[in-house]
Amino acid sequence: MKKVIDTEEVVDYNHVILYAKGWYKKTDRIQDLQRILGMRCGISADRINVRDILYTLSTIFYTYCVKNENYFTDFTKSLFEWVNVPNVGTRMYSDITTIRHAIECLLGKISIIQCRDTKRNGQEVILLNLGKPDYSILPKSEDAN
Repeated sequence: MKKVIDTEEVVDYNHVILYAKGWYKKTDRIQDLQRILGMRCGISADRINVRDILYTLSTIFYTYCVKNENYFTDFTKSLFEWVNVPNVGTRMYSDITTIRHAIECLLGKISIIQCRDTKRNGQEVILLNLGKPDYSILPKSEDAN
């Protein structure tokens, strides 16, 4: 089921989605996302922590990618199976390898969010209005159009 959003309004966290889709140059994922979220919130990037990043990515994933509760639960469990963490809980936040893995997995899922539908009657349907990249936040990716 496709979720159609009011195409006049730019979706929340649009720059995070644009980042996942490759519009911004990627260097260090955590620092990049701290900068994007800091700019969005009007605070210094160093005040954004990994919990904020994981919460934001999970919220975007849940809002635009999840088809049902089981899909979200199964995906979340699969994030941590490869590191064999017995009680994921709050201990996951101390393991930077696990955090980076979770961020990469979530960015991968977010990168394939469908923003436009196939043409109907010659018209393209916009499902999500991401607005335009703001290259004052991060530099333009070499792959961006």
